[in-house]
Amino acid sequence: LTIFNICKGVLGSCTSTFCLNGGICREREFGNSRYKYCQCRPGWNGLQCDKQYFRCKSAGDFVDEYMKNQGKYFWCIPYNNEYLIKQLSCPNGLKFNSEEQLCL
Repeated sequence: LTIFNICKGVLGSCTSTFCLNGGICREREFGNSRYKYCQCRPGWNGLQCDKQYFRCKSAGDFVDEYMKNQGKYFWCIPYNNEYLIKQLSCPNGLKFNSEEQLCL
């Protein structure tokens, strides 16, 4: 959860159709107001998880360009002629280096 998601929230309560592409609707209260926002699956962002910014094209580890300053990276795993995607994090203060394939 990041402050960015909350700031981009929409006034109101969650519905089953608010978040797209497997995103999970979350709610926060600020004062007397309730806001809904989406927690997106890896590789997706946008208010309703409607923008895909990363898709696995091969196996391996890849920098998460959207969240690289937080040390995030993707791990693409072959599965049934497709790829599963996991978002992983480097230890606090480190960033993923794609050339070295390490958190530095």
